[in-house]
Amino acid sequence: MINCSVCMCDCEADTCSTNGCGHAFCNDCWRSHLAVQIAEGKARRICCMSFKCGVVCDEDLVTRVMASDAPALAKYRQSHLESYMEDNKNVVFCPSVPWCGRAVEVRSLAPDSSMQAGDLRRFT
Repeated sequence: MINCSVCMCDCEADTCSTNGCGHAFCNDCWRSHLAVQIAEGKARRICCMSFKCGVVCDEDLVTRVMASDAPALAKYRQSHLESYMEDNKNVVFCPSVPWCGRAVEVRSLAPDSSMQAGDLRRFT
């Protein structure tokens, strides 16, 4: 049994999840916390619920706990993709028309050269 310090319930271990920091809470509390953070646009850095912990939630934890909420999980994944693209200047959204929503990476391109098929790598 695990005591969830959010709802104060004693829960079976298989109904709880542990973040990378080691803090465990029941899946219902995790689900509520994650859903609120994602809805508020904070999906990029969702922190553990433990007081003053500050450790970002593992992607595996979010994926497992939010598996039953497809729209929230899709928003979480899109936010991570956008975050990756902001941090990596060689990654951009595909310029196709109509827009396909895929990301591509420019591997190498000299300022005065033309783009070749091998210069791009598809991400999504």
